Amino acid sequence: SCRLLVGPRYALLAPEYASHRETQPVRDGAVRRVLIYFGGVDPRNIAGLALEVLSAPEFRHLDIDLVIGTNSAHRATLEAQAAARLRTCVHGTRPYLADLMVRADLAIGAGGVTTWERMCLGLPSLVVSIAENQRPTCEALAAAGLIQYVGDARSVAAAQIREALTPLLENRDRLAALSSRGRLLVDGRGASRVAEVMLGQADDPIRTRNALHEAGACPEGFDAFTFAWIDRCRADDVLALRNMPHVTAQMRSHDTITEGDHRKFLDEYDQLDRYDFILIDNSRGRYVGGFYVTNVGSSPEIGKYIGNSDYLGKGIAHRATQSLIEFCRSRAGLRHLASMTRHDNLRNIALNARLGFSRVGTQDDYVVMTLDL
Repeated sequence: SCRLLVGPRYALLAPEYASHRETQPVRDGAVRRVLIYFGGVDPRNIAGLALEVLSAPEFRHLDIDLVIGTNSAHRATLEAQAAARLRTCVHGTRPYLADLMVRADLAIGAGGVTTWERMCLGLPSLVVSIAENQRPTCEALAAAGLIQYVGDARSVAAAQIREALTPLLENRDRLAALSSRGRLLVDGRGASRVAEVMLGQADDPIRTRNALHEAGACPEGFDAFTFAWIDRCRADDVLALRNMPHVTAQMRSHDTITEGDHRKFLDEYDQLDRYDFILIDNSRGRYVGGFYVTNVGSSPEIGKYIGNSDYLGKGIAHRATQSLIEFCRSRAGLRHLASMTRHDNLRNIALNARLGFSRVGTQDDYVVMTLDL
């Protein structure tokens, strides 16, 4: 009977992070200000190594915020280093770092809870794990392209920090991608979600999805158009619609979906954490396109396509997506949606903007946008 609330969706952050996130502009990958913070103790003085690196001539143009923990045994040394470097501001213990993170363009810091705080605010990070229990998480986040992991504090030297920092500062696209990926994963509402569960006020998004699927509940139709769950439509016709060249060209994978993979998807559909609807023109008996939300239980992401070219450019995608968004808000109980669109799909980016989505960054060749419901 135990319910596990784990992962970035339930990261317990102070409310200031969600508040600052709401007004924070999109990061462009340029680095002008760096935040250094390695926790309250920092026994190996990794902050001192980072400040040593940033004191080199090629980095002296950068502004630095250095936060020194209450129990740091290296305060005097760090203050002396900071005094010898222009454009460096020293801070003592603070109730939260959200304000410093918002104005920084890059962080150099430890793993632990500050990792999730930085990701919530889209702050790209060079990370050194300072405790053994931080290392597996840091390695996993680095493998997922969410942080730049330097290594463990027991073996990291100033040279390694420099080797990681130099190419990163020159790669604005990578910094922008780190920012948008992290921001998409951590929204700062974890504490609220946990409180709702403890107070019995929360709905399980997967349980809600399964109940709606079983009941056949769909977004509201319009004019002659209605929605149907994908597993209750003609499989061959849906596959043909999804594999239209103009549709696959805008997908993350340009490969067509095989009949075998499509059948497997439908066979397992009851167990998936996603909503998939086919839009149908009942006046002509035609399938028009697909409208869907993936990752319902973690980071819901909306997607759409008009597969039948006869319906392109007629405002149908706009009205259908409006219906899906309202369904997510009123029936599915979702709090936010993300969208990832190829950077050259200007029509879809403009459509998302008209629907209220805000651009929060880029990830590889995709524009990342979000909408609070």
